[in-house]
Amino acid sequence: MKKEEEDLLKDKEEKDK
Repeated sequence: MKKEEEDLLKDKEEKDK
C-alpha cells in the first residue's frame, strides 16, 4: 500500500472513533 493510502486510512479510522 502507498504511504498516501495509509494516511487516508488513518484519517478515516480517527474520524470513526
